[in-house]
This record gives sequence, structure tokens and C-alpha cells, in this order.
Amino acid sequence: MKMSYVAAAGLLLAGVVGTVPNAGPAQADSLSQADIDHVLELHNTKRAQHHAPALTWSAEAADFAQKWANRCEFEHSPDRKYGENIAWGYRSWDEVMKGWVDDEEPKYDYDAGEFSPETGHFTQVVWKATTQIGVAVAQCPDGPFYVAEYSPPGNVQGQFKKNVLPK
Repeated sequence: MKMSYVAAAGLLLAGVVGTVPNAGPAQADSLSQADIDHVLELHNTKRAQHHAPALTWSAEAADFAQKWANRCEFEHSPDRKYGENIAWGYRSWDEVMKGWVDDEEPKYDYDAGEFSPETGHFTQVVWKATTQIGVAVAQCPDGPFYVAEYSPPGNVQGQFKKNVLPK
């Protein structure tokens, strides 16, 4: 079962297939430098296609993401300091990014330039004004829980046309 949620401009919007119970505490999956570089490469490749500058790593955002992921509760943080994408049930960051970007991008309406719960992960990933990212994954009893924190947050109402650019 694969699931994703996206936080957008203070709203919690869901794209869910199935449900996940509170799975209890996790074992942290510390990211190596190679993992960090890979996540940055995945994001920055997609961002470049949409004329957005490369993201840099935020250790602060990554610490926040890890603390949130370790709870093993498939819900968004109530803290709106960051834009946040979450996913559960994928086997790798490559699969997560496919779900967040490749599966959602074709559904985005560039002409309307508005938020949609079907495309919120994609729009956060390529949001032009976002400059930093920190991510984490926790190995939870019901499977890996992925969390990405973006700063400054994207998916801000009224700013889509200048931040989500077509290829």
C-alpha cells in the first residue's frame, strides 16, 4: 500500500490509497552522504526541467523530518515552518519521487496555475522559490515512512504561475 500527503499553504490535502494505523515508534534510518546526494540529484533533476534553481541541503530541516518520521504516524506535522511531502510504503527515494513527480505532473494544469490535491507533491518539488530541503526515512513496523521538508514552503495560493513553470 502506497500513500502520500502534501501540506499546502496551511492546508492538509490527501492523496491516499488505503489506510495506515498508528504504527508505533520507528527505528531511524540515518541517511549517508551518498543518500543525501541522491535525494538532491532526484529533486534537482526534476527542478531543472521546470526552470527552478537547485536545492541545497538543510541539516535543520532533515533533523525536523527525522523527528517527525520517527513517530510512524502517517500525518503531517502541524508546524508550518516547512512545506512537507510525506509518503508511506515505497521501497526507495526513486519510487517516492516517481509517485510525487512523474505520476502527478501530467495532471497539473499550468493554465489554471492553482493548487490541486492530485498534484501538490509535484508542485512542492518544483516550486521555484524553495531553496532548501531536508529529508528523512524511518523504518516503521508497517513499512518505511518518508518525509521531505522544504524551505521556504511552496504551494502558496496565488503564487503558482510564477513558481511552477512548464518544461
